[in-house]
Amino acid sequence: MPPVVFGSHQERGRSKLWSACFRNACALSTLGAAFFASRYAWGRRAAYASQFLDPIGRAWRTKAKVKAALLGNEDPDEWDLPPKPKGMRWATYERWVARYDAAEDMLDAQLVLAAARLMKRI
Repeated sequence: MPPVVFGSHQERGRSKLWSACFRNACALSTLGAAFFASRYAWGRRAAYASQFLDPIGRAWRTKAKVKAALLGNEDPDEWDLPPKPKGMRWATYERWVARYDAAEDMLDAQLVLAAARLMKRI
């Protein structure tokens, strides 16, 4: 395979690199990669972490991220959902709480679906 030459051009004030498949590359690399390429060139070998998770895993991950963002210096075992950190605006805190509640609602919905599947077997 011949070596890939990367070029660049300016588009609306933002530089973009051409990828190995000659498409514009926005997300250019993965850890340990030997070359730069676009998301299209990497295919299924490069993806966001959430793309490898099922709905339950994404909900648990969202809850953990919200909890980590709100914890600060608090003990993680002490709080299910930590209180508003000092200096955070109430509107921001309410957005974090809404994300946490949406993740809990998703977990509850998945639990109901799992229970319904089990009831069909009985």
